[in-house]
Amino acid sequence: MNALNESVFPSEQKTILCVATDSKFKGAHNYYVQPMVGYQDGAVYGAELVSIPFVKRNEDGTWQPGVQTEQLLLLLKDRHEKLNEVFPSEDHAQFIAGIDMALEALEKRVRERTQRGVMGQLQK
Repeated sequence: MNALNESVFPSEQKTILCVATDSKFKGAHNYYVQPMVGYQDGAVYGAELVSIPFVKRNEDGTWQPGVQTEQLLLLLKDRHEKLNEVFPSEDHAQFIAGIDMALEALEKRVRERTQRGVMGQLQK
């Protein structure tokens, strides 16, 4: 497994791992995350890994079941809308607006690929 060269501020610990199952996508479909288990002068991460598989069309035409990016974004949007009801913050509003922008961009991409007849295909 390869660690993403990213960390969650303010920690410097690399807690997101990916598994490169093929050379074409280099691990863009299979992620593992060390979940945060507490906070004590910073985030504390557990040793257990949580799997986050993303949907993938294999070269042979079969599908690897998994989460769609849009599903994950909608989940995050819902979470932060609910958190914002309890702890209102301009930061939450900015985050939600960013999620909406990302969802719009992905919808535009799907519409364009559908119009060209390549949606769900391994084609540019």
